[in-house]
Amino acid sequence: MAKMFKNIKKVENEEQKIEKEIEVSQEKIERMLDRLARSGLKDYLDYLSSPPKIFLSNFLAGIGRGLGFVIGATVVLSFLIFLIGSIFSQIPIIGNFFQWLDLFLKESMKNQYVSIQNVPWK
Repeated sequence: MAKMFKNIKKVENEEQKIEKEIEVSQEKIERMLDRLARSGLKDYLDYLSSPPKIFLSNFLAGIGRGLGFVIGATVVLSFLIFLIGSIFSQIPIIGNFFQWLDLFLKESMKNQYVSIQNVPWK
C-alpha cells in the first residue's frame, strides 16, 4: 500500500511539473503573440493581399527614384561641365573648343526660355 501511495505522489509531482511547464509555455506563447501583434505582420499581410496597394506603392516609389535620378544627374553633370570647362579652357589647343562649347550652351539656354509676352495663346 505504501508503494502505491509513493507512486501516486510521483504521478502527482509529475503532473505538477507538467502543469508548470504548460503554464510557462502558455506565457511564452502569449508573449510571442503579443510581439507578433505589435510587429505589424497583419498590416503587411493585408498589404501583400491587395494588388492595387502594391501597384500604387511601387508606382510612387518609381516616380520618386526617377525624379531623384534626374535631379541628381543634372546637378552632378552641371558641376562636371563647369569644372571641365574652367580647367580645359586654359589649355591652348582644346581651350578654344571648350570656350566655343560654353558660348554655344549659354546661347542655347537663352533661346530655350520663352518669355510670357511672346506666348502664342495670349
